[in-house]
Amino acid sequence: MEHPSIIFKIVCPDRPGLVSLLTSWISNYGGNIKHSDHHTDQDAGLFLSRIEWNSKNASFNRNEIYTEFQKIYVDGGDIWVVGNNRPNSALLDSYNPDVILCKYTQTANGQDASLTFQKAYAGISGSTRSDQVTSITKYSDTRFVIGGFTNTNSVNPYDAYVALIDTSGNFALKRKIASTSKSEKITGLIVDVSNVYFSLEIADNANAADINAGFGKLTVGVNVLTVDWIKEYNNTAYSFIDTGLAVDEFKEFYITATTRLKSDEKIANTNKDRIKKAKNILLSY
Repeated sequence: MEHPSIIFKIVCPDRPGLVSLLTSWISNYGGNIKHSDHHTDQDAGLFLSRIEWNSKNASFNRNEIYTEFQKIYVDGGDIWVVGNNRPNSALLDSYNPDVILCKYTQTANGQDASLTFQKAYAGISGSTRSDQVTSITKYSDTRFVIGGFTNTNSVNPYDAYVALIDTSGNFALKRKIASTSKSEKITGLIVDVSNVYFSLEIADNANAADINAGFGKLTVGVNVLTVDWIKEYNNTAYSFIDTGLAVDEFKEFYITATTRLKSDEKIANTNKDRIKKAKNILLSY
């Protein structure tokens, strides 16, 4: 079976061997290059490439090469990136996606970076194990904090989570932030000394027409993350989506959000379901 074409668009610092590296990688997946264009911008020192390819390999799984970065944090010469991948086959798609953490180290001139390590995190039980990451920030010289949401062992369907990781990508502390009957998603994180502030989206379920904004604080202890408080904000006419968090020099916090009429939610959810179905069909090849 011939799979649908995959198109790579690449922009990176130029160096010898890039075309060979790309074609060898595609060959390892049983790929056939249908069309390719390569260009070097001598002035900028950049390599630009567009490659269209597919595979007739029956065991080829598109999910194996799926990666979507969500947030980036630059710490001196280190670049920390969180995102999601889809390591499970279409048959086990309810176990997708997983969370990935990548650390890159920049060269002295800042024009290139190499992968130092990559970690993956996933739920280990339950009929659904969709783990999403939305945020990363630095907590201390030896700790970073990530946040997101998961439906692993949750019926709401999502629970928010916050986790502290060390500089090798290992968990130091972690916890869920969940109510008994609502769906919560971490959307932003800010660190202030030993406190972590977070923004949330809160709804009755994944397709609820009423999406509220949330703002909370947790304290990092030696062995535990303690939620001190959570505030929920609602509006009778509007939902709050794509919430974010910012703080100024006076330690005053700002919650940002896109407002959408609740009367429009039914249309929005119908379109979202159509997009999700189309995406699942694409990823099933």
